[in-house]
Amino acid sequence: METKDTNSEYERVSDEIQDIIGQIPPWIVRWGISALFGVVIVILIIAANISFPDIIIGESQLQAKEKPRRVSWFVSNPGDDYSPLVKEGQQVKAGDSLVVEKGSLKRTYFRSTIAGTVSFSQGYKENADKRTIWVVPDIKNYEVLVKIPVKNSGKVKVGQEVKISLDEFSQNEFGFIVGKIVSVLPVKIEGQYRVNVELVNGLVTNTGYKLEKQPTFVGKAEIILDEKSILNRIFGGLFDA
Repeated sequence: METKDTNSEYERVSDEIQDIIGQIPPWIVRWGISALFGVVIVILIIAANISFPDIIIGESQLQAKEKPRRVSWFVSNPGDDYSPLVKEGQQVKAGDSLVVEKGSLKRTYFRSTIAGTVSFSQGYKENADKRTIWVVPDIKNYEVLVKIPVKNSGKVKVGQEVKISLDEFSQNEFGFIVGKIVSVLPVKIEGQYRVNVELVNGLVTNTGYKLEKQPTFVGKAEIILDEKSILNRIFGGLFDA
């Protein structure tokens, strides 16, 4: 008898719940459907307007078009007498004398072939007796080479943006410099493709910092392949098919 009464109670409660559900006003149902539809629309709009790029990462090398020149000599013979005629940091012009070699019989002058700033260096180890005077010209332009892996290289095109971070200057502190691709060498060299890049704002980074010039730089490069929205990445394949 207890089981029968219990079942009857459950049936009564169930009937009451069904009555309550059946009494839900139609406007609440319509509002819920409308709200859900609105949320879906908002999500689609956001997905269509938020995008992020595909990138390919390579190694970058910056070489100044204006190359430094040098004059070197060894002090290996006690009878040799070389005398520098310039000082560290001195500005010289093409044709200026840098060092003189004094013999028994004559003097030989070594002259600069370019204008620039003087810098000294000394050899080490097996070249410890070597002395060098460098003349570093005023750098105006750089040749930028980026080496990229084979994977996804087919997407690399002329005109694409390149973000270059230099090993000498931390990206977190100084930012990155920006370039654009001007040519792509369609031949693999040592398992990599090579891309020529032109700097957009020279050595001025995206944060407005002007980096100090030097003859060479190395670093990493990010080539921006394309920008796609989240919506396009999710459903793009369906439309392409």
